[in-house]
Order: sequence, then structure tokens, then C-alpha cells
Amino acid sequence: MIWWFKPNQYMLHPWESQIRDPEMGPTIVRDLDCGCEWADIVVWMGLHSYEALNLFKYLKRKHQKKFIMEIDDYLLSIPAKNAAHNYYKPGSELTKVGLEQMKISDGVICSTPYLKWLYDDFNDNIKVAENVIDFTLWRKSRPPVRQGVTIGWVGGGTHEDDLAVIKAPMFRILEKYKNVTFKILHGIPDFFKNHKQIKWSKDFKPVDKYPKWVVKQKFDIGVAPLVDNNFNRGKSNLRWLEYSAMGIPTVASPLPHFTSAIQHGVTGFIANTEEQWEHYLTQLIEDERLRLTVGQQARDEVKENWSLKSLGKKYKTVIKEFYNAEPDTSISSVPGQRLPQRPERQPLDGGAEAGQNSGSAGTICGGQPGPN
Repeated sequence: MIWWFKPNQYMLHPWESQIRDPEMGPTIVRDLDCGCEWADIVVWMGLHSYEALNLFKYLKRKHQKKFIMEIDDYLLSIPAKNAAHNYYKPGSELTKVGLEQMKISDGVICSTPYLKWLYDDFNDNIKVAENVIDFTLWRKSRPPVRQGVTIGWVGGGTHEDDLAVIKAPMFRILEKYKNVTFKILHGIPDFFKNHKQIKWSKDFKPVDKYPKWVVKQKFDIGVAPLVDNNFNRGKSNLRWLEYSAMGIPTVASPLPHFTSAIQHGVTGFIANTEEQWEHYLTQLIEDERLRLTVGQQARDEVKENWSLKSLGKKYKTVIKEFYNAEPDTSISSVPGQRLPQRPERQPLDGGAEAGQNSGSAGTICGGQPGPN
């Protein structure tokens, strides 16, 4: 039960600040208290204030139940151009709150194996439950009746460095193929503005309308460029999941969760260099059959192994494993000391673990998203 969630909501919910309000605060605390009483295990997303953290501690101590933290970003290495960077600087309140919540939780759920590895120093009981796609929301995109090819990218306004990865190859492609359009949804860097073959929509859609809106864009090819850093290495392959659910092929950067999921040349393409980006995009532009084949194979793979239906049991298994462990009841109501920062680390070798993210009965989730 996410007690404050609304289907058309896409802004952060202000409950963490509202708990200080003399009128709304008691109601919020009462609702969360009732939820904790009802639940067998309580799953929280990352908190953003000491008021919320102290409420977390109070309810955990009162109910003597497992409190689990769920997180899908690396808070200690947010890129400078990300809007969240200034709020998650070393020693900032948000960083202290997030790491203390992680430390005192009975367990942590991460969305990727690399993210688990980055956080291993802060909690001894971290498990991976990877993101999956809901095929009831994402429909296969039908090829438009027109001449030309549309390359698509979806993301927020903090990905200038990531999109710079494909800046040079994209301009060369657009110069070579006048029938190609590059369509950007949400955020766009200045260097991609004012080009007649680059279309930009700055609209943001609420979560219940987002999938249908993306499908309507009629992408033929999806791109997922990412700079190689710890923040991006901890991210999931969600872009590949969304493109694949629409039945279109993906060209992605060689970061762990993409390379572990994509079978190169079969369910997508991994591009290590500008030359490879240009080469694989050129292949897909010139060969419609290749686009359709790889897109369909990717869709089949995601439907089989990355959907709610096929992988929903993993989250339930993770919750049961947490439930059967002993709870930590030695919780103070006073904010703890600043935790040491985790240093940048070298690349991991080996593949990813299997997992997913789905709902589970008997849990209550509170909190709100962090950086993206």
C-alpha cells in the first residue's frame, strides 16, 4: 500500500515536510502508523529529511517489524550536471539521511547488482530485485506508414553529458540521411537544439499516461547513451526494457546492466565507441528487416524474462528472506553520525544476478524518488 500515491502524480509528494504541519502532520503519522500495524514487513523508499527519518525510527521501534529500504541510485557519486548533485554533496543533510536510513534498515533492496556492490559497506543485508516492464501498459509500436526512420531517446534534463556520447555520430548520420529524424522526449542539451531533423518534446507525463505517450511517438530505433561512471553503472536497463516492449531495437552504452541483459546483435546492440554508434545506427537505418527482427527478438526476450508475469516471484522471495531474518531493534531516535563516503571503485568482472521489481502483499511502501 503506497498510502499517498495518485495515478496521475509525477511530482514528489510533500509528506516528509507536511509531517511538521500542525494540521496535516498527525494524520500522516496516524496513516503510516496504521499501515505499519497492518503490514508484516515495511518497505520504504529513500527519505529526505531528519523529521521523516526520526518517524521511521519511531515506527520501527514501536512495531518491532522489519523495515526495508529500497533504492535505485548511487547517492555518493551523482554527476555534477544532475539537478540532485547539489543536494547530495558529501556531508549534506540528504546524504546523511539516506545513508543513515540504509545503515539502520533491516535490509536494502537495490535495482542492479552493481548498485548492491557499491552499497555493500553500508548494510550487511542487501538484495537485488531488478526492474521489469508491465506489458499491460506498453504496447508494440506499429511501424508508421511513411518514408523515413525515427531514432528516439527518452530522459530528463540532466543527461547532457550522456547525450554528448552520441553527439558526433548523430550529426554525421543526420547529415548523411535526410530521411532520418532524431526525436528527444523531455530534456534536450543546447547542442541538439535548432536542427531541422531533431524534434523535441519537453512535456512530462504522469506515470499512468507515460507509456501510451511514448508508444505514440513511433520510434523505429531507441538509443541509451551513458557516460561510464559509478552513478550510471548503478542504473538499470530500464530504457532497453521500454524500447523492447515497443518492439524496437536498442543501441546502448556498454554499462553493466545493459551488457548483462542484451545479447549483442540479437536483442540489441552495444556501442563502445563513436564509430560503433554510427555503424550500428547506420545498419538499423538501412535495413528495415534487421530493425524488425531485432526489435521482435528483444520484445520476446523481455516478455519472457523481464516482465511482471515472468519474474514477479523474485520480489516475493526477497521479501520472505528479509521477513525470516531477525529484526534490529536497537534504534535511536537521534540522527546518527555522518557515515564515511564510499570511494570510486574499479570495474567489476562477471555477469549480473537475476531479479526484478514487483509488488508484494503484506508490505507498505513510503517515501519518494531520489535523483534520476
